[in-house]
Amino acid sequence: MFVREWYNREKPRLIGDMHPKDVKKFFLNEDVNSLPVVDERGFYLGILHYEDFKDAEKTEKAIDYSSNPEFFVEEDDTLEDVALLLMENHEMVVPVLDDHRRLMGCITIFEILEAFTQIAAFDEGGMSLSLLLEDTPGKLKTLVDLLAFYNINILSILTYKKENPTTGGKAFREVYLRIDSKNVSEVKEILEKIRVPINYLKKREAY
Repeated sequence: MFVREWYNREKPRLIGDMHPKDVKKFFLNEDVNSLPVVDERGFYLGILHYEDFKDAEKTEKAIDYSSNPEFFVEEDDTLEDVALLLMENHEMVVPVLDDHRRLMGCITIFEILEAFTQIAAFDEGGMSLSLLLEDTPGKLKTLVDLLAFYNINILSILTYKKENPTTGGKAFREVYLRIDSKNVSEVKEILEKIRVPINYLKKREAY
């Protein structure tokens, strides 16, 4: 999933020569903690955090407190790039620039969460379940083929590595699925055929 599909093109920005009174008023109106700073032509100068600027002198400007001019992404970057950048820098918003370093908009942690809800099919009904599978080739295929055999559509699959010290060093993966079914007993019976332990299973309504 690419940044160009998710970022906010209407995100406000500060002009580098803005004085403290105007900057503080801008932050108050927008109700945010950080904003990108640009020059009069729209070229990116850095990011400004209100906490750093709130005690600025009257003669100082936004550009004096902007920092990290290399903190940005471009439209062709992925949401994975954005998520890693946000975590590494402990930020909530990342500026999006074009090839000439002009500010196009911003992408925030909220757009990342919105994208995740679609990837995980949280906005669709059906059933969510969590299973523990051995982390070996073919295990997930067996599960997918079994559900297909019973004509159960998979809406999403997410996995992550799971440590289990009681299994003698075997590697496992926690597998989270969203499936197009509301028949809990049927799904349980199907999974019993391949002896897959169910950690979690619940019917879900679309929102």
